[in-house]
Amino acid sequence: MIEAKHNYVYYLFFKFYTHFKIKFNFEKVCLQGNFIDRNKPILILANHQSWWDGFWLNYFNEKITHRKLYFMMLEEQLLKYRFFNKIGGFSIRKNSKDAVCSLNYTVKLLENPQNAVFLFPQGEIQSIYTDYIYFEKGICKIINKSGNIQVLFVCNFIEYFSYRKPSLFMYFKEWEAQNIQTIEADYNDFFQSCKLSSRQ
Repeated sequence: MIEAKHNYVYYLFFKFYTHFKIKFNFEKVCLQGNFIDRNKPILILANHQSWWDGFWLNYFNEKITHRKLYFMMLEEQLLKYRFFNKIGGFSIRKNSKDAVCSLNYTVKLLENPQNAVFLFPQGEIQSIYTDYIYFEKGICKIINKSGNIQVLFVCNFIEYFSYRKPSLFMYFKEWEAQNIQTIEADYNDFFQSCKLSSRQ
């Protein structure tokens, strides 16, 4: 696997580039939810719907969680876009023995309360109109092996309404059930409620 190699210059550039891209391409951004900083490592689970997801989650971190950012990428994509390795991207090779190393690396990152790790539980980009988010098995393994962490659900949607540019709606909440057997269902309940809210 490829571990993250944070570089301050790269990260600072990506921070400002993210704000520029979002301001230029979106009518508005609506952040809706409650977050209480408990001084713990944060695992953030978000739906994966487009090329924009990385920008949106970086924006979310700057506005809400304020942590050192890490995120998992498919190894072939990280090799293609090595820039992301400099801003917190690390790799996973699905369906290989090496995938265990990536899961253990994620658990290690979640030992530090200054870190936030973003994961897309779907494991691949899917349509915004999908009805259900199926979790990859690795998500539960990471949470089971991690210690005292906060888990945040994030759901992102875009709507145009009467504007030329779309509006971005970012909904978030802390997962409180803490029953690993129900996490997929809990996320999907939140996902469906957010989907309805974004259309109103």
